[in-house]
Amino acid sequence: MVSEIRSLMSLFRSVSGMFFFPLICLSPFYTNSGTVPRTFDILLVEHTSRLARDGYELRRLLNEFRFRYGIPIVFVSQNLRTDREQDITAIKLFNIVDEQYVEGIRIATKRGLEGIFRQGKWTGGTIPFGYTTENGYLRVKEDEAEIVRWIFEEYAFGKGLKTLCRELNNKGIRTKKGNPWSTATLSSLIKNPIYKGVVIWGRRKFVKDPLTGRSRVYKNKEFLQRTEPELAIVSEELWEKCNKKLAEVPHGKPRARRIHPLHGIVKCGVCGYHFTRETNKLYCSSHRTRKSCANDISIDYTFMFRWVVAQLKKFIEMNREAITQSIEEIKRGKSTSATEKELYRLKSKLKNLYDLYSEDPNDILKRQINEVKQRIQTLERDLLSMNVGYVR
Repeated sequence: MVSEIRSLMSLFRSVSGMFFFPLICLSPFYTNSGTVPRTFDILLVEHTSRLARDGYELRRLLNEFRFRYGIPIVFVSQNLRTDREQDITAIKLFNIVDEQYVEGIRIATKRGLEGIFRQGKWTGGTIPFGYTTENGYLRVKEDEAEIVRWIFEEYAFGKGLKTLCRELNNKGIRTKKGNPWSTATLSSLIKNPIYKGVVIWGRRKFVKDPLTGRSRVYKNKEFLQRTEPELAIVSEELWEKCNKKLAEVPHGKPRARRIHPLHGIVKCGVCGYHFTRETNKLYCSSHRTRKSCANDISIDYTFMFRWVVAQLKKFIEMNREAITQSIEEIKRGKSTSATEKELYRLKSKLKNLYDLYSEDPNDILKRQINEVKQRIQTLERDLLSMNVGYVR
């Protein structure tokens, strides 16, 4: 069996050039396997580290595949299977090693970047506007540095961020990433201490949320900094003056974002940005806020709203049957989802009851087990009657 699986994995690698489907590619298959005809019967993985290196994520996937969908996972190079009870402990032990390996890489990478910073080199990332790199070191890029000086001087002596954005964009000057200037970009530039010759590393800390998989940004109090006068583009006095002015700008409470019914539907034919509403007119938001689009046309909102409603009515009349069918499928899908969740909960409860019964057999637990089993059978019949291809 193992040799056959290795042959399949070898064939898969030769055809796809990949060792393992990314989880984002697998999720449509295994998340639907309880509601549609089963897409696959077994999941082949080269190594435990290819499935997940995070302990929480591995346990979640093992429970999903084992108890909810009944799909075994085979780790080929380690000859481990999730449908063999004696292998589960080994899989978890391998995961601990994988997790420590990742943590070791993280620590080594951080230590390496810290060493690079202490050597006076650039640690990577987007190079600030006004600079370039030469043999790993930051150097002032004079043509951009002139623009930086102009921004600080103009802002210090009266001009606002919106005015500066408009003037920069009208001159065709773009950011380091090639984007039009915005007030947020200019604000970040003015706040950056590198322009007064102070380089900072590690001011922000990224922590991954195990529940969402997304990284959250926190302020790191233990950051490093060094002073390099040769990198200063503006004087410290001018930098402090601009930042004092920026800090005094009243922010107040953020205004509630007004979303009109046509929001995101009407878009500019020149730049592709959506149209924004002001009073009873629609304007290109890129032209209105950034002045980076030449399209200054305005559209009467009432006219456009009535036209869109008329087109929607025509579409609904032409596709009434298909729309009705889609609505019914959505309703049925919601009902199925609720039933599956309850079924999953009851199966977990049944497993716990069996564990308790094995330690202390008694009539009360036996009666509870029978009641849960009857409820599970009822829900499984309900799912089958919905024609959703339920897999036990």
